[in-house]
Amino acid sequence: MVFFGSADARLYAVDAETGGKRWAQEFGGRIYSTPFATEKQLYFGCGDGNVYSVDMTSGKLLWRASTGNGIDSSPAVTVETVLIGSEDFFFYALDANTGAVRWKYETGLGIASSPAVAGDLAIIGSKDGYLYALEIQTGRLRWKTQVSEVVTAPPVVGDGVVCIQAGGLVALDLVSGRVVWRAGLGGAVQSAPVLTGDVIYLVSLDGEVYALE
Repeated sequence: MVFFGSADARLYAVDAETGGKRWAQEFGGRIYSTPFATEKQLYFGCGDGNVYSVDMTSGKLLWRASTGNGIDSSPAVTVETVLIGSEDFFFYALDANTGAVRWKYETGLGIASSPAVAGDLAIIGSKDGYLYALEIQTGRLRWKTQVSEVVTAPPVVGDGVVCIQAGGLVALDLVSGRVVWRAGLGGAVQSAPVLTGDVIYLVSLDGEVYALE
């Protein structure tokens, strides 16, 4: 099945081969968050400020966890922990089975960026312009680095480097958060970069596709 949310406040499940609707469930706000699917459950954020977990086969609500503002960030799930940011300035780690808050970390502004997981770290961008590396088990800050005035794109991790679209493309050392290089492109970039081997691909608003080493 294919799962997706919509601005009509519904989460949809459709047959991957036919496109036929299996089920649709309505929630309390827009759903721009991309659902994260595990073996039996879906996790996603909602514009009503809640993180939801639903049964994959039926759409039945399993739990919800409230934050202080709307959520457009998409979750990552690892070690039975749901990782997601909210426009209330906080980044949350929730128990994947119950929705209980394990820890939360406050950034300087709202979070629309979706997290990347690298080993024991969650990497997240905030609208305060910083990229944060937080320990998944404890929420302890490992490092933070200012990369732009605003960060809304998701970071991508590969081969010891974190790449983030922040005006141009910025690459940071995964261990220290130090900026390794910056690449200014011909136009603004809103897409997330794609890493394959030692090449990074991305598309800019000037209509060009770029490949960088």
